[in-house]
Amino acid sequence: MKSTKFLIPILFAFVTFASDSVAAPKPKPGTLMIEGELTGTFTISPINVIVPGEFTIVMTVSGELSNLGRVNAIAVGKSAVAEDLSVTPIPPTTVVLVTDSGDTLTARLRWEGEQTEVAGDYELMGVGEIIGGTGRFAKAKGTGTGLSTLSLTTREATLTISGSLSGVKKSAKK
Repeated sequence: MKSTKFLIPILFAFVTFASDSVAAPKPKPGTLMIEGELTGTFTISPINVIVPGEFTIVMTVSGELSNLGRVNAIAVGKSAVAEDLSVTPIPPTTVVLVTDSGDTLTARLRWEGEQTEVAGDYELMGVGEIIGGTGRFAKAKGTGTGLSTLSLTTREATLTISGSLSGVKKSAKK
């Protein structure tokens, strides 16, 4: 079954999406490679269904990311939905990622999305840029991409990311 994928400058600005068919370049010293899948749920307001109009989407996901450990993330953005149910992002989309230690990364995303062949399922792809952070991420920089799926039927959301992050202090954990 073919599904439509969209280029989205998305959620975690510290993500650089790498193809399986191309070897990723070796990271520079001091660069953390970040990969993983986060899962959770999402809501749509003012109503919790997709019909033509403008909506705010809030995605709350969590999971393990390489070199960061367990993280929780919340993404907030707006979209316009046309009569044919195509989705047009309304910038900006902001994502905040929180580690178990309480340190945060904030990213601004650009994304695109579209309904898949499965009624009520949407795929989003995008890239973003880190615009702030706290704790060990206070001076962090990064860019990247991610792939997200949203199901109107189950209200489940996934976010798969892969990328790099620099300017990060070493973790206090030993």
